[in-house]
Amino acid sequence: MIKFVVVEDNKLQLNDIKSLIMNYMLNTNYKFDILSYDKISDNIFKDTEDTYHKYIFLLDYQLPNGTAVDIARRVRENDWVSPIVIFTINTSMALSTFKERLQILDYVIKDENLQKNLLELFDICLEQLNYKETFKINVSKMSYIFEYDRILYIYKCNNERKIEVVTDQGSFKFSMTLEEFMTYLTNNFVYTHKACIVNKKRVKVFDWKDSCFILDTGEKVYMLSRLRKKELMECANS
Repeated sequence: MIKFVVVEDNKLQLNDIKSLIMNYMLNTNYKFDILSYDKISDNIFKDTEDTYHKYIFLLDYQLPNGTAVDIARRVRENDWVSPIVIFTINTSMALSTFKERLQILDYVIKDENLQKNLLELFDICLEQLNYKETFKINVSKMSYIFEYDRILYIYKCNNERKIEVVTDQGSFKFSMTLEEFMTYLTNNFVYTHKACIVNKKRVKVFDWKDSCFILDTGEKVYMLSRLRKKELMECANS
């Protein structure tokens, strides 16, 4: 999960920032949460101790009991990975902060294209974190962890009560139905056939003439039903 840590004492600006985060993240497949504070407190650091999660810090420079730099110093005592963005009315403090080598991602002027600048920074933050959404399934006393983006397609095995999950790392068979596996997946996965589900982000071409789809790996999979054409054409154009 990605946790946005917002420290802002102005309620209106806090709500604007939270709305921007919500609108941005709802267009992704990532699980996320927003932690908000109106001043510097030990709760900020207690709430971000869990290294299992990823954190993005969005900090107002001037706070009632200190500055964003005070928070950044404490964060960097143990965490040199999480992106830190500071909101300010000017960038005059950037040089002094740079001298402390706190690795601030950027300074955002509050009154200058806040929405545009933040949305661009969110793209950079996710790239910097190299965040990959995963899920875990338990089958026959075994646990498997999959990255959504690494799954190519899933199909029902012939003459077996099993499915096969084809990924960049290899293939895995489970005693499970496609419908059951689909409950773990995001809306990037669609049926191409009653016996096949594909990750639409990995499809290069739907070839209706040959009833196959071609993946970004070059593999052709002959499990494309014309009954799904309208739905899949809409997916391809979305």
